[in-house]
Amino acid sequence: MAKKRPSFCTVHWTDARSTAEWVDPRVDPLPSVVGCISRGWLLIDDAQQVTLAATLQIDGGEGVGEILSIPRGMVKSVTQFPGRGQK
Repeated sequence: MAKKRPSFCTVHWTDARSTAEWVDPRVDPLPSVVGCISRGWLLIDDAQQVTLAATLQIDGGEGVGEILSIPRGMVKSVTQFPGRGQK
């Protein structure tokens, strides 16, 4: 029996933004956080992080690629799509 694939999901999250240049905060705009949406195969969903893979190997292995780990504190929601994993 083949192992079940991870479920496919959408993650809404907030990312940090920074700048390395000198600014005067009295007159220059300051970086703000960025709202993000990522989709992929859910590998980890725990108290520390949500980890997605954008690519799954489908023939002869269980490899994954294009991994994104998002700190749990930045995650707003995780929506899993039923029926997207495969047995």
